[in-house]
Amino acid sequence: MFKIQEKYDWKDLLEIMAILRAPDGCSWDQKQTHKSLLEYLREEVAEFIDATLNDDFVNMQEELGDVLLQVVFHAQIAKENIHFNIGDVIDGVSKKLVDRHPHVFGDAKDLNFEEVELQWDILKAKEKTSRTSLMDNVPKSLAPLQKSQKIQDRAAKIGFEWPNIKGAWEKLDEEILELKEAIAEKDQAHISEEFGDVLFTMVNMARFLDLRAEESMEEANQKFMLRFRKMEIMQDLAGKSLDELEELWLLAKKS
Repeated sequence: MFKIQEKYDWKDLLEIMAILRAPDGCSWDQKQTHKSLLEYLREEVAEFIDATLNDDFVNMQEELGDVLLQVVFHAQIAKENIHFNIGDVIDGVSKKLVDRHPHVFGDAKDLNFEEVELQWDILKAKEKTSRTSLMDNVPKSLAPLQKSQKIQDRAAKIGFEWPNIKGAWEKLDEEILELKEAIAEKDQAHISEEFGDVLFTMVNMARFLDLRAEESMEEANQKFMLRFRKMEIMQDLAGKSLDELEELWLLAKKS
């Protein structure tokens, strides 16, 4: 018999999840599968990221709990199907951390930031013995800009990148010209292809500038929304001409 408590711990959480999934538990929780839960995992991670970017520690705690719930939920489903359990998950990640930090848990050796990153990549590569390409195991569900940066980072590890940003600038000019030509041809498939090449090259530019393209894009999104809201506060935008909207945009930008 489960006992209602004032404060719960890790074991209580696992027990609660098992009860919810039991035959006499919650009908909604019983119906869930690994795939049906993916939308909730994506949502909870996104909400945690939002709270973090806002330095909202109250919501960070709550949203981190929601992310943890998803981990426990998936582990419970896997346990019921005799695939793995939460103990296997914890054991696996613990071993990975110990194995990838020999400078901490093994022979003592001072490593700087760059050396630690290099060591991590080498040890990680040794673990992936089934990998036949550097492009293997790039998560399919990554956001496109983030995936593009990861792909280019991997290619750069074997020296497949421009020696400096000058090459990236020249490539960007080339791709923009090809996009203009595709637009002139009015070939939608070709336009989409060349537009993608421009974005891919812009991500390359971000790498040379030591930026994360995904973060820069989100900053631009937030900036646009903030200024647009200021425009809406200033005046009713319905029926305004483009010139009037541009004038309001400049005022919002100045404010």
